[in-house]
Parts: sequence; C-alpha cells; structure tokens
Amino acid sequence: MNYIAFFRGINVGSKNRIKMIDLRELFSCLGYQNVKTYIQSGNVIFESNKQESMIMVELAQAFTERFGFESKLVLRTAEELATILADFPFTAAEIQTVNDRLPAAEHVYFYLSNNEVDVSAVEKLAEEFIEEDKVFVGKREIYFLSAQSIRNSKLGTKLAKLDDSFTVRNRKTLNKISELLTS
Repeated sequence: MNYIAFFRGINVGSKNRIKMIDLRELFSCLGYQNVKTYIQSGNVIFESNKQESMIMVELAQAFTERFGFESKLVLRTAEELATILADFPFTAAEIQTVNDRLPAAEHVYFYLSNNEVDVSAVEKLAEEFIEEDKVFVGKREIYFLSAQSIRNSKLGTKLAKLDDSFTVRNRKTLNKISELLTS
C-alpha cells in the first residue's frame, strides 16, 4: 500500500534540521519500499504492507532515536490523499478573490490530523475569528482558505492549536505529492 508520512516541524527556520537523504535512509532501513521525499519539510512517500498503527509507532520511535528529537507524524494512504483533494470545497472564484488581493501569498492550506476533527470546535473558532478566512471540516483534516498570509491569520493560528497532531501543508504541496504517487 502507498503511504505518505507528513512530519511536523522539520527544517523550520534553524530548528530540527535534517537532510531528506537521511530521512529516506531511515525509511529504507526500516524496510519500507520506493521511498521518496518532497521538499525539505518532511513529506515522505513510501510503500508498506504493515498496518498503519504499526507504522506510526515504528516511525516515531526510529525517528527520535535517529535524529535526537521528536516530530509529530501524520500518516495518510494514497487513497485518502486522493479523497482529500477530490473533496476540495473552495471554488476557483473564491481562491481568485483572495489571490487578487494578495497575489504573493499562498492561500489554500490543509490541516492534517491523526484524529477526527472536532467540528463544533472549528465552527466556534470560525465564529470567534470572523475574517474573510474560510474553513471546511473533513474527516481528519481541515481545509483552510486564508484571505491573507497564513502567518497573519488569527483563525489559522487557533486552528493549529485544536489538535497537537495537526501538521499543515499548502495545496501545491499536496498536489505535487499526488503527482509523485502516480509517477
């Protein structure tokens, strides 16, 4: 089965620096096949016949032993990623509106979790931080359309704190990973 591991907090600024070649080597040493990484933020595509729960435990332990720090990990199958992208809720017009106002920023993000998202908590935050940002809740992900830079979004910051397993990726990254899965 094809999986994608999304590590949180790798190579952000000067903290938790690791080379992707070392991360690929870790996966290969654990017996995972066809290991690929995408960009320097800890996105790993691989194949395994192991159960998801076993992969999570094995990777978390091996990662900490190898690199000397803990990084939260979110795991998705290729099918799950395809569903996330197929269920994309925002229209081209909505995206174009925010792009027209702030063309230099990335506006579409996915908050990925290992847990089911608490819909009521997201709705409460969205009401509290009414801006021009938009959210849509999936099963274990939140789709986020930021009217500004995500770094300047109060709602974006609060969403990340709802679940300590959340890791955030932009749409370009998930689309590229999807392409790599089929190549």
